[in-house]
Amino acid sequence: MNAASPPSGFEDYFEWTAGGMIDPDTAPESQWAAIAALSNLQLLDRIIEHERDLRRRDRMMKARLHFTRNLEAAVASNQTPGAFPPGFTTAPGRIRGLIHKKLPEAMCLGLLIAAEMDNPFSPFAIKVSQDQHARALETFARDLGVPARWAAQADDSVAAVAPGRGRGDWKTWAMVIGGGLVAIASVPLAFVLAPAGLAGGAAFVAGLAALGGPAGMMGGLSIVASVAAAGGTTMTAGVFLAGSAAQVETRVKILHANAHAKHSLRPATPVPEIPVLEAMLRDLRQDLERHREIDDGRSSAPIKEIDKKIKTVEGALTALSRLKAEKGRRNR
Repeated sequence: MNAASPPSGFEDYFEWTAGGMIDPDTAPESQWAAIAALSNLQLLDRIIEHERDLRRRDRMMKARLHFTRNLEAAVASNQTPGAFPPGFTTAPGRIRGLIHKKLPEAMCLGLLIAAEMDNPFSPFAIKVSQDQHARALETFARDLGVPARWAAQADDSVAAVAPGRGRGDWKTWAMVIGGGLVAIASVPLAFVLAPAGLAGGAAFVAGLAALGGPAGMMGGLSIVASVAAAGGTTMTAGVFLAGSAAQVETRVKILHANAHAKHSLRPATPVPEIPVLEAMLRDLRQDLERHREIDDGRSSAPIKEIDKKIKTVEGALTALSRLKAEKGRRNR
């Protein structure tokens, strides 16, 4: 393709020197969402193939059909050139080739963590045993093109962030997908909001990729790297801090788990989620001071809500600082 020519198809956005991975400098944000949605279907297939209960397997297949129809409707309504791969298919056994080594490794890790925190069959209530989910996630990691051990790391990191969490105790992601995140990610609303066509966790990771932009998606497990740059923190912190304290807690846990996994896998690599959390904390403290100056009383409802958000962000940063110090001592 001529360097001056505009991209015309899905594969024009690939960086072939990086093994065929999507090039974050040129790919449209909707492409992240498209691959994330296909990846979610692949994860369902891996879970289903380990299901031995025929009646539950049948219900899983019905759920998959529901997701498939939503995704295919999204494909039909999507107007973004190059968002979906050539030979697009939702058929079981044919998706792996469309997702294998296509995503930056940071996003692959994010998808594994999302699979640990989010019910992949949401909004349907279908139980998956711990062993079944663990085996499916290991295979899914290889499908994405990253080491199988990353699945175990995702589980360890989510467990560190949410102690006492049991398999199947997934949070709802409806609270996470806010209008602000979708708007910044520029992902077509009909696509992202199709019920379970793109699972909440995958949508959030796609949004993080879009927020991170070109500055660092390729190397060092980076994601959301540029959001911590000058001029970007206010907008980003505002997106992550919008809504209730419970909504912010969910987003912080996602950022915390990703940072925990990255630091555990590669301690020497910068973890961009940390400056994002620091930016969120600065914004919250400034907001708290404004309310203390203006509100009637020092225990107004907004002040209580901001205090809860501050404790959530401070808790994540304290835990990550402790992890960094422990890793440093071990490496001496």
